[in-house]
Amino acid sequence: MSEKVTFQPMKQDVSLCTDDIPLVTAQAMLPHFDGKNGRFNRYYRAFAHQFDRFCRQELFPRAEAAYYRSREDAGPIPQWRAEVKSTVTYEKDGILSLYCDTIVTGMPQRYMARQGDTWDMGRQLFLQLSDCFPPKAPWKRLLLEHAEKVMEMQEKEGIARYHDNWRYEIGKVFRAHRFYLGEDGLYFFFPFASVAPAVEGIPTFCLPYDQERGPFVPFL
Repeated sequence: MSEKVTFQPMKQDVSLCTDDIPLVTAQAMLPHFDGKNGRFNRYYRAFAHQFDRFCRQELFPRAEAAYYRSREDAGPIPQWRAEVKSTVTYEKDGILSLYCDTIVTGMPQRYMARQGDTWDMGRQLFLQLSDCFPPKAPWKRLLLEHAEKVMEMQEKEGIARYHDNWRYEIGKVFRAHRFYLGEDGLYFFFPFASVAPAVEGIPTFCLPYDQERGPFVPFL
């Protein structure tokens, strides 16, 4: 790619106040494809607008309600911080892969959300998970079996904790758009607090590539 993917604030920092007290502050650092104004840049501008609405329509009313409760109870004033952090994980041969994490701190309950995006930058189109496997490969079964093997190992070694019924949950919450590419393999993940306690963050697993056949054919 001759042009370069950079990161920039797609909206100015947001500060949402009540009684001149900032209850929610927010910033979104999102990717921008320099020299282009196509689908890629439009997509992340729309992402920024969605994040802004999330802060204003979902977070701020909750923070404001907590603020009024704190005045009645003489408790601490809510100070919530919402951020979108973007990370490029693969950039080669016209393919760009990244993920964007939305993190809210200061809330009584931890909040995280992740979005994985993999682009064919020449056409400015998304690659699908099925594109990363040979035709007719049972990729969903392969990924779930790999996740189950890793989760069992992690629990046995005390590396991570999962819900008691995680074997049922991983199949129920799996979605094909929750993936991105890395230098060493294909990464796929489950939503925050869906298969593990919130303290575990976003459960993420890597299926290594087949080194002989290239980065888009994982081990089968």
